[in-house]
Formats: sequence, C-alpha cells, structure tokens
Amino acid sequence: MNRLSQRLPRPNLRPNANILSGRRRRSSGAGFVLICALIYGLAGFLVTALPPAPWLWPLVVVALGLHLWAISLVAAGDRGWSARLGSGILQLLAALGLVLPLAVAMNYLGSDQIDDITIPSTLGQVILCSLGAVAVALACRWATTRLGDHLIRRLSLRQMRSVLALVGMMGLTLGGAAGMLMP
Repeated sequence: MNRLSQRLPRPNLRPNANILSGRRRRSSGAGFVLICALIYGLAGFLVTALPPAPWLWPLVVVALGLHLWAISLVAAGDRGWSARLGSGILQLLAALGLVLPLAVAMNYLGSDQIDDITIPSTLGQVILCSLGAVAVALACRWATTRLGDHLIRRLSLRQMRSVLALVGMMGLTLGGAAGMLMP
C-alpha cells in the first residue's frame, strides 16, 4: 500500500491554484492613482503658475465634482436614456469647466513687447494653447475614468467617489502649491 500511494500523485489542496495566481497578478491600482494625481497636479500647476486670476480655481473644483458625478452615474449602472443623457450633459459641462480655466491660464502667456505682436503669431499661439488646454482636460478625464473603472471593481460606489475626489483634490492642491512657488 505504501508503494501505491507513492505512485499516485498527491491531490492538489488548492484545485484552482493556477486561476488564483492569475488573479493575483492584476495591478493594485497604485499606478492609476499616481497618474491621475500627476495629471490633476499639472492642471493645478497651470491654473496657479500662469495667471494671477484666483477666480479660475472654483471652476476647476466644480469641473472635478461634475466629472465625478458623471462617473458615478455610469458606474451605478442605470442604462436608461435619461441617465445616459444626464451623464453626457454632466461630462460636457465638466469638460467645459476644466477647459475654460486651463485655456485662460495657458493663453495668459504672451509677449511683453507690444511691437512684436502680429495677428498670425497671436492666432497661432491662441490655437496651440487652447489645444494644449483641451489635451490636459482630456488627460484628466481619461485618468479619472480609468481609475474609476479600476476602483469600482473593488470598492462600493460611495468609496469610489471618495477616493476619486481625494486623488483629484490632492493632485490639484499639490500642483497649485508648486505653482505658487514659481517666481
């Protein structure tokens, strides 16, 4: 009997060991948190470092809130046309609320020499700075959405919103603080 037990393979104590090890390999989300905070930090830096306009900050914070609200509507799983329309309107307002202060901040850069200003160069600068503002706003939206998708699998809706708000506000605050240190 001893020889027989040596020839038979031992039963696997964990029959789904390979499946579980594959699930453990998924990322923890720290990379998404860092990317999201850095992108919001860039937005906070741009809004603070470039113009002397404190009225831009409330717009950025409201835009973050609207974006989190839109993500919450999508994550809640309501598939009705009114929920999709509401989410779309919120996302549009959030994008506008972030692009507007970023565009104002980035277009604040200009020439000190009034004689050097030409219409084509000014128009080109306005277009490039506005496209840069749209790119930063899209990056903020992309990072927040990706982080929200990652968090909703692990956390409740309320916890997801809290983490997203914390990451966004932390990034904006640290970027704004860095912008205030600029001469």
